[in-house]
Amino acid sequence: MKLIHRINHRPVVAAVLVAGLLATMSGALVANRSARVDAERWLEKHADVVREGTQQTVSEVIEDLEAVSAFLETARDAGEVGFTEFVSRIDGSVSQVGVAYSVVVPPDEHAGFLEEARETDPDYRITTFDETGEVVPVPPDGETVVYPIKYFAAGSFLELALQAASIPEAPTLLATGIDAGSTSDWLPSLETSVSQDTAVASDFMDISYSGFSVPNVFFVSVPVHDEAGDVIGVVAAPMLDVLLTLAGYTSSEVEWELAPLDSTTGFESEELLWMGTVDLPGVTWQLAVRPSAAKAAALLAVPTRLIVLTGLALTALVTGLVHLALERRAARRRFESLQKLSEDKDRFLAAVSHEIRTPLTTVHGLTHELAERPDDFSVEEAASLLELVVEQADEVAAIVEDLLVAARTDIGRVSIYPADINLGTEVDEVLAGTATEAAIMGNPGPAWADGRRVRQILRNLLTNAGRYGGSRLEVRFAGDAAWSTVTVADDGPAISVSHQERIFDPYTSAHENNKQVGSVGLGLFISRKLARVMGGELEYRHDGEFSCFTLRLPRVEAAELRAVG
Repeated sequence: MKLIHRINHRPVVAAVLVAGLLATMSGALVANRSARVDAERWLEKHADVVREGTQQTVSEVIEDLEAVSAFLETARDAGEVGFTEFVSRIDGSVSQVGVAYSVVVPPDEHAGFLEEARETDPDYRITTFDETGEVVPVPPDGETVVYPIKYFAAGSFLELALQAASIPEAPTLLATGIDAGSTSDWLPSLETSVSQDTAVASDFMDISYSGFSVPNVFFVSVPVHDEAGDVIGVVAAPMLDVLLTLAGYTSSEVEWELAPLDSTTGFESEELLWMGTVDLPGVTWQLAVRPSAAKAAALLAVPTRLIVLTGLALTALVTGLVHLALERRAARRRFESLQKLSEDKDRFLAAVSHEIRTPLTTVHGLTHELAERPDDFSVEEAASLLELVVEQADEVAAIVEDLLVAARTDIGRVSIYPADINLGTEVDEVLAGTATEAAIMGNPGPAWADGRRVRQILRNLLTNAGRYGGSRLEVRFAGDAAWSTVTVADDGPAISVSHQERIFDPYTSAHENNKQVGSVGLGLFISRKLARVMGGELEYRHDGEFSCFTLRLPRVEAAELRAVG
């Protein structure tokens, strides 16, 4: 039994420390990830508000334009004055920018339309914008449908914008007669509204006039019908994205931008950016939403330093507790080891004293008898007594040899001198020396081993069999090309399965339930050690009738293989 002086706890403590540090960093990462997920949810929620607000604003514009369309269809003689007055009474976005009434004029109706329009406005003409933004006439080609603006009611927002740009013309004069179809960006939605008889919104476009440019303009168009129900024109409202900002959603925490699909957003690459779409009648816009810089910082703010410090403190506490627990456990194990060592020592001393005292007592008594009364014994009696003395002395020598080998195997200094031996010869010598009778079975084979150590093993096996075994004792020889085996078998009680490996531990009896006086308990321990040192093995099994201890040793031919192994 070896005493454990000290257990190295540093690997365990280091593992706990590393685990704590990893848990701390993981906690910080999880907290940051959680903050980002919450921020993305917050942004998506506000993006939904922006989208719904935009859709609601456009829907309200359509409702206002449908009211204007209904007015034109029911008050066909109201003229431009009535049209303008009606638009001014609308409380909505259309009244801030303006509303245009654009009629559909097929090629064969150009002349008739102009004649009718000039009855009330002698200067009326169909115009468009050239490349420089100036208004120029549109000559009738007799092939193209035109959509000239017949009436235009300007809102306060547009009037202020023209004044700020130092444009002297009145908004009405600028818009009246403009061919809405000549604006290529507006034409697709205009044609859709007319052909499908539905309200539609256009994509975004830029409107320029005489150096004055208005970006991000879109039009909402609603069809106007004649008495027969045919579409004869549209009422349309030019809208600005800024109006959507004011009417749809306003917050200091959110910034957003509407643009045509697949266009590049004006926002720079942001850590938090929501990209999506807004579906409107006749068009789909791209929507980009981001939090303001201050709000983004607040959303992603995580007390990382506090998390790390708390994690480090908890790691240090747990590491200290683990170290303390391991030290207490090691101290308990050292105490148990010392206690077991003390018990083994007492048991060992008791067994040794008994085992040595018994043969020594016999030797001491017989030698004194022979020395003090030599004449009282005949030659035959004296020879018999001397034979018994030699036998008991050999028993003491065997016990002492076992003790010496046990001590040397613990420090690895057992001397082995292998040579070619015959197992049958070694068995015969041990049987003769121990006066043991056994049935010999099989043919003994050669072995490469130390004969003295082989005899020591066989003496222990035969002594155990004679002490604990049954009345029948067999020595069986077997082998193959690489190994030779000798088995000592007796028909005594079997060793329990739970005890079969323990019998090879020091100070353990081969038969735990046997009531006979035990030996020192080193025989099987020493025998297996010696067998393994010589490159062999000692094993126990029960074949159903006999308890078998088998010694396996390499043959002479296997010496080189044994040396390599």
